[in-house]
Amino acid sequence: SSGINAECPLRPGFLNKLKMTTIFGGVNVEQYKYDTIEKKEKIEVRKYHQAVQVCVKMNNNEEERKNGSKAFPQLAKYIGVFQTPENKGKVLTDDSEGAPTKIAMTAPVVIAEAQGPPTKIAMTAPVVIAEDSAESYHYMSFILPSQYQKIDECPEPTNPNVWLEELPPKFCGVLPFKGRAHPQEKERSEELLRGLDDAGIKHDGKWRVAQFNPPWCIPMLRYNEIIVDLVDYVEPPQPQE
Repeated sequence: SSGINAECPLRPGFLNKLKMTTIFGGVNVEQYKYDTIEKKEKIEVRKYHQAVQVCVKMNNNEEERKNGSKAFPQLAKYIGVFQTPENKGKVLTDDSEGAPTKIAMTAPVVIAEAQGPPTKIAMTAPVVIAEDSAESYHYMSFILPSQYQKIDECPEPTNPNVWLEELPPKFCGVLPFKGRAHPQEKERSEELLRGLDDAGIKHDGKWRVAQFNPPWCIPMLRYNEIIVDLVDYVEPPQPQE
């Protein structure tokens, strides 16, 4: 599905209509693209497309993990939500500096767990939580719109705390669930990993939680997913027509 045009005028009527839709769980933005390969009861195996995510480190405390109050605004500023984007765009001005470029909001916001410090990939010519081997930390991410496939196609962040990562195509196990993501994510992650183990599907065990709705969405109507990367997954043959 296509996202809301980043250039659309933010008229009060438009915003009111958008908020009324999203308060009841509607998702009116482009989503991380994938193909569903197979289903195992509530669990889906998906192949995600090539993408780029924009990331920011989170404070490692329970309250920040719960609401991302300091991380989310930094990502929103990068794409230009209600202000001049904090990025160097690809359109050159007279001083050869890239003009800030607005980027459409997408879903989900990803929070994940990983090993090692955040890797800032150099710009040449994309809500996630991560764990350092020496000190635990978390990070949050947005998936950029599908028009961005490589880092060198993306506006460069001007906030030193924000970085970009390329996501290659990959197979993942996914468990959708409704309601508040926190603190359900722990129980739901155990359910996903156990279900994959029972199905004989290998995974790396490093789950992440994806949240699709804005804060004003009715809690019981919120849609979330637990996602984990699969290991040595072989796509089953498609039935002959």
